[in-house]
Amino acid sequence: MSWRVPFGDLKIGPSARKRIAEILDSNWVSEGRLIREFEERFADKFGRRGVRQKLLDALSPFEDRLILYRDASGEIIAPHAFPIVLRDETRDIKPLYDHLEKSGVQVKTLFGSLPTQHAAFKFLGNKEGEFPVAERIGRTGLHFSCMEKDRSARNIFGCNEFMAEEDVGFIADKIGECRKCST
Repeated sequence: MSWRVPFGDLKIGPSARKRIAEILDSNWVSEGRLIREFEERFADKFGRRGVRQKLLDALSPFEDRLILYRDASGEIIAPHAFPIVLRDETRDIKPLYDHLEKSGVQVKTLFGSLPTQHAAFKFLGNKEGEFPVAERIGRTGLHFSCMEKDRSARNIFGCNEFMAEEDVGFIADKIGECRKCST
């Protein structure tokens, strides 16, 4: 038995034909400069990195209160979640965490210090203050892991290509509403 699903007429314009010919002539059909260039441009526009950039843009007005992680020189961040950390290390992330959760934005705390901030590791006997940087991140950081926003048919997990523009705007709006949470 032969299975065939008709997708419609395939129409390839002159510029696409030219690019296809360049790829075929390069003898690098699945790799090579042109394929890498296509994959990077596609990912930047439609993939997780594109969503990450939209989140960075939408949350930029809050950078006086939040640390947003951008690519550094020679570094490319490939996100599976989107972290934020309060700039003021004396504050606690809990009010913002609670506000986002109540609004339908599922968040999780950042890893923090396993030996001093997670009950499962209490048996190690470490004391608060032994890992100040990790403890600060655990106290003042969170990441977005899921968007629900009253959607019964669709959940969006992590910073992924299925997160819509409206989700990005919704997160930014909810953070903006919570001035007391991060000022």
